[in-house]
Amino acid sequence: MTAIPYDQLAEYKLEKSAVISAPFSFEPPIALDGVTVFPNVSVGKHSYMNDGMIRSNVKIGRYCSIGRNVLLAAGDHTLECLTTHPVAYRAIRDRTNAPVSRRSEKHIDTIIGHDVWIGNNVVVIGGVHIGTGAVIGANSVVTKDVPAFAIVGGVPAKLIRYRFEADTIQRLLESKWWRLPIAAIESLNVANIDECLGEIESKMNEYGVEEDGFIEFVR
Repeated sequence: MTAIPYDQLAEYKLEKSAVISAPFSFEPPIALDGVTVFPNVSVGKHSYMNDGMIRSNVKIGRYCSIGRNVLLAAGDHTLECLTTHPVAYRAIRDRTNAPVSRRSEKHIDTIIGHDVWIGNNVVVIGGVHIGTGAVIGANSVVTKDVPAFAIVGGVPAKLIRYRFEADTIQRLLESKWWRLPIAAIESLNVANIDECLGEIESKMNEYGVEEDGFIEFVR
């Protein structure tokens, strides 16, 4: 990973409407239009998001399509204490001198896999993992992990169906097609999934793969 001073961020032509806090890492190109980004966020190449908020400790993969007014890593509160207010955590910590585990800390990071489509006005609770290829319906609240290539929706979000059969999903995950250069992807017959999967290996041999190329901005 290449580390570059934060004041050079503008050289990468990220939208001026984005408010980005360091440390922040990404693989260019990406598009963040009207997005507020908290520290410790990473975004993979060709992913885009409009008019939303990415809170701390979020990792977004490649080729993600994130709609308007999405909140990633929303806060969670305990339901088992006297109060849902954060004073409960402080009170327990002061009494026990030990950190308090919240439900949202099931995972340290909020993970958005590759090729995830998130509709408008979605809220993703902190610590959730959304698998590669998943689709989140508009206006949903995601409180639990979402399997790869699942389509979910609702409040709270529930499984609607999977995009493909299980064997096809396994082949897609194993193919790691998102590592191909975009020119190779554009040359695939993407409308025929079986034919497309058959072409990916030869395309990788022909075009090579794009290894992680993250740039990190620090204060």
